[in-house]
Amino acid sequence: MPTLARRHGSCKLPRVKAKLLASLVLASGGLACAAYQNVGVESDPPGAQIYLDGKLAEQTPAKLEIGRDKDHTVYLKRQGYKPELVVLEKHAANDGIDFLTPADVVRRLSPGPSDDLELERRLKIEVDKPAH
Repeated sequence: MPTLARRHGSCKLPRVKAKLLASLVLASGGLACAAYQNVGVESDPPGAQIYLDGKLAEQTPAKLEIGRDKDHTVYLKRQGYKPELVVLEKHAANDGIDFLTPADVVRRLSPGPSDDLELERRLKIEVDKPAH
């Protein structure tokens, strides 16, 4: 019965398997060290605008993909409620995978004035002001 190998040891399948396995191991290692972290952001009541580092990103509830390279600010703003500021702090881990805390942002908004102009100016929040 004929075989696929022309002579003993000429079959390249074991080497192909080894290369494929090595590629998969390297690729999975790269995924483990992702430069981003998914951070859930929720507010009560929902529907607050989420400003990430001063720029409008989403509306609550949302899941944001945030870089792990530095600290970030999350500013929640909803009409008729006091705005909330949360700082996501970068931490260096012993295993080399940096992380942000808090891992998720959950805030109950309190009724009150919806603008903190001084804080928005300091954080360089790019809030669209309604035309008068």
